[in-house]
Amino acid sequence: MMMWEIADFLWGNFYDIVTQSFGILGIWVLLFAFYQKDDIKSMKLVTVAIIVWMIHYFMLGGMEWAIYASIIGLIRMYCSFKYKWSRIALYSVIGLTLVFWIVSYDGVISTLPIIASLIAILAFQVFHWIKMRLALLICSFLRLYYMIVQWSVPWIINEILVEIILITTIIRIYITESEEYSFPKSLLQKIKYKLSRKHPRRRVDFWKFIIFRDKKKYFEENAIEYAEK
Repeated sequence: MMMWEIADFLWGNFYDIVTQSFGILGIWVLLFAFYQKDDIKSMKLVTVAIIVWMIHYFMLGGMEWAIYASIIGLIRMYCSFKYKWSRIALYSVIGLTLVFWIVSYDGVISTLPIIASLIAILAFQVFHWIKMRLALLICSFLRLYYMIVQWSVPWIINEILVEIILITTIIRIYITESEEYSFPKSLLQKIKYKLSRKHPRRRVDFWKFIIFRDKKKYFEENAIEYAEK
C-alpha cells in the first residue's frame, strides 16, 4: 500500500518535481562554472546554466520578467563570445539591461540586481582571469543583500555557495600564477610592493638596448644607412 501511495505522489507531482529539478540543476551548473580556471569553459557553463534556468522559469509559469532577464543574459554571453571588447556590443547589452530595469522597476531595492547585471556585463565582456571573477564576486554580494531583503532562503544559500566557490577559484588562480613564491609569500610581496613608496626599477632588456644603441655596428654589413641627427 505504501509503495502505491509513493507512486501516486510522484506521478501527481511529477511536473513540479521536474520543474524544481531544473532549478537545482541550474544552480549546480553555475557553481561548477565558477569553479573553472579556464575563462571560456567557465563562460560556456554559465550559458548552459542560464538556459536551464529559462526552462525552470518557463515551467513555473508567471515568471515572465525572469525569462526576459535570462534572454538578456544569453545575449550578454553571446556578445562575450563573439564580440568581446566591442564597444557597440557592450553599450547595446547595457542599454537592454537599463530598459529592462525601467520597465520592471519595483522600488530602490530593485536597483541592486540591475547594478549586479551591469557589473556582470563588464566581467564577461571586458575583464578576464582574476579580474573577471572579482567582478562576479561583487555581483554575488549585491544579489545576496537583495535576497536577504527579500528573504529568499534558497537564493541566499545559493549566493553564499557562489561566493565560496569564487573565492576558492581566485585563490587557486593566484597560486597558479605564483611561480617564485608560495601563495602567502607572494601575497606578502605584493602587499609590500603596493605599500612601498620606492617601487623596484623596471627590468631592462640589455640585449635590445645594445642592438639599438650600437645599430651601426651590428647592421653595417647589411649596408643599412641611418640619417645623422
